[in-house]
Amino acid sequence: MCTVYFARLILIIVAYLESGEDRTLLLPKKLSNRTYHFQALLATITLCSLMISIMFNSYIYAQNWSSYTDPNEIYRLQFPSNWEPSGPNKPEDNRPLTLSIQSTDVPSTMRTMIISVVPLTKNVNSTLETIKDISMNVNSQDLPTFHVLSSPNYTKYTIDNNPAVSYTFAYDLSGKMKELYVGTINNTVFHIGYAAPLDEFDLFLPTVEKVLDSIKPLKTN
Repeated sequence: MCTVYFARLILIIVAYLESGEDRTLLLPKKLSNRTYHFQALLATITLCSLMISIMFNSYIYAQNWSSYTDPNEIYRLQFPSNWEPSGPNKPEDNRPLTLSIQSTDVPSTMRTMIISVVPLTKNVNSTLETIKDISMNVNSQDLPTFHVLSSPNYTKYTIDNNPAVSYTFAYDLSGKMKELYVGTINNTVFHIGYAAPLDEFDLFLPTVEKVLDSIKPLKTN
């Protein structure tokens, strides 16, 4: 009922704006039945999409979250409690942290988020451009069907207010996969990846972006 009401309201506003000299119009008299029904359908679809988006974002923020602190005290972050973490669990353990992205609504073992930290190499001038090139070289060698989907972006993401480079790419691995790479430098090089089946990538991206926002380096320049 709420959706129908808002759809009707939008149509009245549209008719009001199209009414020309007659600004007292309350009903869409000038719209033909076909135009009226088409715009009603369009308005309903738009409102339904908005409601779904609001509900999904509400779900993201209603999730229970857990905290993780790297045993080498390099960074900490938060992630949904139903995700399954694996990785370093003691000092000097330099394995990357892997978060298996779980969902009861969309079961899958192919969704992962990986956070890898690498100490800065002395006498090497590391920049966002160089770590992006390293990422592309490694991925192109490991993934025969690797191809870039979006050009590198240097403003979309930040990690604890530090600039980051990001891009998306695709490859075949038991199906079509899409991956987001985010890299930043803060006394340590952060290589962060989020991979999911192509048709599930956008569904979990908002939650992944919230995890990205939660990353706090503990050792700064």
